[in-house]
Amino acid sequence: MTSETHTSAEVTRVLGIEPSRSWEVGDPRGKARDGRPQRYHTRSGWQISASEGERGSINGFMGLAAALEGKEHLLAELRQNYDMSIWWDGLSDSEQPGFYFTIEALRRIADLGCDVLGSAELVFGTETGPVQLVHDVTVKDRGAFEERFDNARWSLQDIEGFAGASLARAAHAPNSYALTTRWKTTEDADSAAFAEWCADLPDAVVAEPQRFIEVSRTQGP
Repeated sequence: MTSETHTSAEVTRVLGIEPSRSWEVGDPRGKARDGRPQRYHTRSGWQISASEGERGSINGFMGLAAALEGKEHLLAELRQNYDMSIWWDGLSDSEQPGFYFTIEALRRIADLGCDVLGSAELVFGTETGPVQLVHDVTVKDRGAFEERFDNARWSLQDIEGFAGASLARAAHAPNSYALTTRWKTTEDADSAAFAEWCADLPDAVVAEPQRFIEVSRTQGP
């Protein structure tokens, strides 16, 4: 949820739920690096992440619906002053992936009254470039890690061959993420500079990556 006029603290008060991450208008957006000016939030923000069971198409939906069950009327009231959306990320190593959403999952998400924005990454294994690496990352504190990751992401721009990065909360464990990075070649992905960057991520354990070549990427509601 985000708002230009109302605080994230108000969302916490109304719902009675502590967010996974929140910020207020005027809070810094990360830290200034390499001479770049400090950026500040122009909207308040309130985020919650929840999942149930192993990795799968609907686990994030079902976990979120369970966390907000019985609060649909409160969300409707908050919607008068806040923009709301649900983010869903999918990743498959099949050339013809399928994502399965049960009627129950769709019904419970529809009851929340939020638009769903999806990002699906379709990848296929290879040993050549361009390369996509997917790391499982385990952290101690999600809020602190996400704040620091926003800062650390800037330094990736200085590594040769870097082509992009995304971070998604994993459905299979409460303090886990899927970190996806893209590289122009296999040699770039295997650089010592990137290995050092992973080792320097604060309070995080970064597993050995899965390696793919990206076939296509689609995004939309």
